[in-house]
Amino acid sequence: MKVGVFSNARAGGGRSDVADVVRFVAARPDVSAVAPVGRSEVAGGLRELAAAGVELLVVNGGDGTLQRVLTELLRGGIFPVTPMIAPLRSGRTNMCALDLGAARKPVRAMEQILAAAAEDRVEPLVVERHIMRVAIEPDGIAEYGVFCGLGTIHRAIGLVHSMFPPGRSQGVFGAGIVIGGLIMRMTSGAGGGTITPDDLEITIDGKVLKRRPYRLVIASTLDRFFLRLRPFWGEEDAPVRLTTLGRRVLANPVRVLKALRGVPPVKPRPDKPIGSYNAHRVEIALDCGLTIDGEMFDPAPGRRLTITAEDVVRFVKA
Repeated sequence: MKVGVFSNARAGGGRSDVADVVRFVAARPDVSAVAPVGRSEVAGGLRELAAAGVELLVVNGGDGTLQRVLTELLRGGIFPVTPMIAPLRSGRTNMCALDLGAARKPVRAMEQILAAAAEDRVEPLVVERHIMRVAIEPDGIAEYGVFCGLGTIHRAIGLVHSMFPPGRSQGVFGAGIVIGGLIMRMTSGAGGGTITPDDLEITIDGKVLKRRPYRLVIASTLDRFFLRLRPFWGEEDAPVRLTTLGRRVLANPVRVLKALRGVPPVKPRPDKPIGSYNAHRVEIALDCGLTIDGEMFDPAPGRRLTITAEDVVRFVKA
């Protein structure tokens, strides 16, 4: 099985993990490797790997790098068949790699991948995940990824980047501190700033929810996030997991934390703004900013998102 590596030297603010993998791979003539500079070169790097016959693509970077790779791959026209993908934990945030159970040390993970490929035992490491397609209008673009956060999430990421220096501290450490602070603010009744509610209209598989202000809206196809967060309790048989939290939230921070770990609120009701749903198609009318796997889209009036998840990617646990 031909293994290829796509590296992003800028991932994680230039973390050494990326460079360590690049050096390791440079000593392996059996591995094809590219390291494009900038988003405009992503497709070209992937075409080079496709021409080399790569069947297992290792993504040496974080969530943002993986998002760019998935978007180019699933738009089609590069690989005849979408390769298996093994994301490493080389970036600032690595939610997809964490969800798959990837090894903490990227070079060690790379060694395990190459050994599995050489010994024809990759198949037991395969984990399938649906990939969301997020169509953004009137921008006229479609991005692919495994996580989409609106409003508060977009502003919280900006807050993390402004509070902490580039690198590891902008990842789980910084996000954990900011999330804790935001929970305390919401449950204390505070408002404004990062946790200002955003007025949204959400349609789930054709059913329109009442237009209202939301403090939190996230959609994902992952099973869990960092810090063991799993804010899903929907029961429908559908790939897109959507969680909403309205302006009026639970006054007990312990209950909020339980909801973030997948424990539903007491007596959940479909007409209440706090909810968790599994859907095939989600449409959202919004003016606020959003993020798709760390890629930031600033606020713009009159936007409409359409989220589906028809594509399935075979990931490899690194």
